[in-house]
Amino acid sequence: MSKDIQITSNAKEFSKAINNYAKWLKDKALKSVLRAGLDVIGNRVVQNHMIMTRNLEEAFTFPVDDFKLTVRSGRLSGSAVGRRMFSYTNFAALDKSTMEIALSNRKFTFPSSIDMGGKSEAIREVKVGAGKIIGKIGTETPYAATHEFGDMDRGIKERESWQPAITESKDTIVKMFRNEIIVGWNKRIKTKMNK
Repeated sequence: MSKDIQITSNAKEFSKAINNYAKWLKDKALKSVLRAGLDVIGNRVVQNHMIMTRNLEEAFTFPVDDFKLTVRSGRLSGSAVGRRMFSYTNFAALDKSTMEIALSNRKFTFPSSIDMGGKSEAIREVKVGAGKIIGKIGTETPYAATHEFGDMDRGIKERESWQPAITESKDTIVKMFRNEIIVGWNKRIKTKMNK
């Protein structure tokens, strides 16, 4: 007497889930994590390598530091954190309600949800390609390279901020990637396959 044995498999479902997970990683997760990682670097440039000032008088009377930049106009620090420059804003293009919101808070800052049309000197690029992900961060501020690498002809010492911030941020960014990959796996694969 023989008994029929029935074998079922979820291999097709598992394969589909793996493909969806890979697509999600490539198209969404890795890009968003790297963008956040670039923000970590930009914030460290300012927090760890620039001396913040509280007002214009302090900005221009603060003594020059041999190792850190003093924030004077906010242009370079603003580009590090990806901020649009207030001074480049086209106010004529703003509608009345946008101006009222902006000016009503009395700090002359604008809610981040409003596109001011101001110029950004920040460089932020993220590309995902065949087996690699590339992030680019920097600034188009004309004097940034002078401060980063120095200019001996003009007596300006090298005061690195971008390279040290990248080095300081590596472990944090790696943890961000690991976390996103693991959480994504658990959410998209593990929970589906354990049902």
